[in-house]
Amino acid sequence: MDSRILHYEFVTGESVNITVSAEIAEVIYDSHRMEHASNERSRYLHVQESIRQSAVQLFSEAFSA
Repeated sequence: MDSRILHYEFVTGESVNITVSAEIAEVIYDSHRMEHASNERSRYLHVQESIRQSAVQLFSEAFSA
């Protein structure tokens, strides 16, 4: 059986190594990649929305004077 060792570090400073099958490790790695990609998209969309709101406010102020 092919296995992988996963290393986790907690905010408390505790670290743990666990051994899992290669298939389980791939599922966990894929999940982490998808979560990271989702966070990046969310951050990008948040920044874009913030820029859009600032632009709308600036144009509103410029043309209402």
